[in-house]
Parts: sequence; structure tokens; C-alpha cells
Amino acid sequence: MSSRARRILNNQALGLTPILLEMFLDMFLPYTTSLVIGFSITIIGLIVFRALWSKGIYQFLLIPVAIAHILYSLFLFFDIKPTLFFYFPIIAGILLVTVLIIFGIFRKRILLHANTQHPRYPRLYPVLKEAFYVALIIQNCFTLYLFVVLLHNHLPQSAHDATFELFLYHYFEPILGLLIIVYEQIRIKMLTYKLGKEIWLPVLNGQGRVVGSIPYSFSDTHKKFYHPIVRIVVIYNNMLYLLPRAKIVLVSPEQLDYPFYQYIFFRHTVESTVHDIIGDLNNDPSINPRFLIRYTFENEKVKQLVSLYTITLGNEKQVQHFTGGKWWTMKQIESELNSKIFSEYFVKEFPYLQNTILFAENATR
Repeated sequence: MSSRARRILNNQALGLTPILLEMFLDMFLPYTTSLVIGFSITIIGLIVFRALWSKGIYQFLLIPVAIAHILYSLFLFFDIKPTLFFYFPIIAGILLVTVLIIFGIFRKRILLHANTQHPRYPRLYPVLKEAFYVALIIQNCFTLYLFVVLLHNHLPQSAHDATFELFLYHYFEPILGLLIIVYEQIRIKMLTYKLGKEIWLPVLNGQGRVVGSIPYSFSDTHKKFYHPIVRIVVIYNNMLYLLPRAKIVLVSPEQLDYPFYQYIFFRHTVESTVHDIIGDLNNDPSINPRFLIRYTFENEKVKQLVSLYTITLGNEKQVQHFTGGKWWTMKQIESELNSKIFSEYFVKEFPYLQNTILFAENATR
């Protein structure tokens, strides 16, 4: 499926299409026929889009539209056919707004359920949030429209105009819905252009396999996703080179850590990330990053699959590449390990380093 088709189908405002279509058909067909056509299209849409879930395409607004159809069908059991005939679009709008308000009340609970119960669908949560955003726009616009209708009905009879009332009661609401769909499509296109310049991170499942991707800016501020990262230890004469982490990082800002650490970007490999972050050191054939261990790091802010590598320097010339930090001996680190000056990563990794790479270096001396 092309990216353009995917972008159109993920326009959450498209869920309004069945109810807008029946408002339009109501001008030419009996309202019962329009209702049956609109409701049938809604059910077909729900079936089709549920089948597209595995491809990351969702259409959640069809659900409140379907419920509004069911509620409207209940009115058919009452003897109010003249009212239904003339006020069909208005009643449909009132029911839709009512359903959207109820969905909004349960917004946090629904999002929490999507966040915790559907790990197979990593894009479900952000798209569901988008659906609630669009639903709020529809709710506000239709509520304003209904307020205008109510205000018009309270005007003196002399101020009423048949042509204006025909437009207000039958034409305006479908036009308003189409404008919302167009607005949302334009917004999606602009957002897609912006996201095209974003850094994308892979999303992992519990087994560490890539199941999707999200923009870095979203991962940095929203739900805790499982991402892979690379960290590289730099060793010289059994000393570790450490310097303060950046202020803006989520984990242990400004605490001491290795000079090299980075997320693995979407469609990048661990090896390519290692070579990217060591930069000019790739030009030195004697520097060969070695893999040590892979483990899961998790706290209240992040969950990451850490691939830990090591670089061992052999001469003073190589050491000159590293400025702004400090070389720490094992004794210095051990004496300060509980003083909370080191990053959470480093505190967790140091015992392993002592028993492997640092122990091996001591043994060769």
C-alpha cells in the first residue's frame, strides 16, 4: 500500500463519511433509506478497517458513528416521523455529539487499555490519541452548529427565512463535516512532512524484535517504549574515561558516564551505530570496538535494550582524542560508586566490567 493511500486512510475524520453521506442522501431519499445506507457503510467500514489493523491502519471514529446510528434507529419506534423527516441531520448531529462526549469521559481509561493490552500494535496508542483529538474537534464544531440552530429557533418568526433554514438544517452540517475531513487531511500532510525530518526509533517487543517505529520526539515525551541503544566503554591502562552526560537526557543527566552512547535509529544496525558514534576513531585500524554484553535497562522513564561495547586504547596519541572528561582508576570508581555521581547505566555495568574486561587487563600485566 502506498504511503499516500495509507495517509488518506489514517485520516480519523473519514469516520464521519457514512453519517455525512446519509445527511446528503436525506435530501433525495426517505430518511429511513438514508439511515440504512449510512449504517450499512459504517458496518462495512468497521469490518474493512479491522482487517487492516495488522498493516497499522486504524479508523476509530467509525465506532461512535455506529453507536449514533443505533441510537437513531430507536427513534423509529416512536410516532415522530414528521420530526425525523425534517430534523434528521440535526438529530443525528445531537446523537453523535452525545456519543463523543461519553467517549471523551472514558478517554484516559481507553488509552490506558491500549497502552498496556496491545503490545502487538505499537502504533495503536498514538493513532488512538489522534482519534480523540479529531473527535474533540468534531464535538466542538457540531456543538457550535447546534447552538446556532437553537439560537435561530428562538428568533422571532418574522426573522425566519425558508431558504436560509433549508441551508442551515440540511446543507450546513454535511459541509461542516467535509471541511473537518479536508482540514484533517491537510494537517496530516503537514505533520507527515514534519515527521519526514524526524529521527525515527525502532520499537521492540518483549523478545527484542523490531515491531514498529516512532519519532524520537514522541518517544521522548509520551508512552515508555522499548528501544535499542549502544554504549561504548573506553579503556586505557586499566582506566575508564568518563565525562558528564548531557543535561537534556532522560536518564542520569549531568552524571558521569562513557563518552559514547546513542539510540540505534530505525533501519540501522548495531554495528553501523557503533561506527557512527566513534567518528574519527574509525580511521585508526588498531581501534576495534568489541561487543561485551546485551541487557535490558529499565527505570520509571525508559526501557532500553543496551548493547555494550568496549574500545581499548594502546598509546598516548589515541588518548589525545578524548578531552573534557577524566580517566578513572578502578580504586577511584569503587570509592565513589555509592556517591551517586555516576549514571544508572554505569553503576549497573561496572561490576560486570570488573569481572570481565578489566579483570582480563589486570591479568595480562
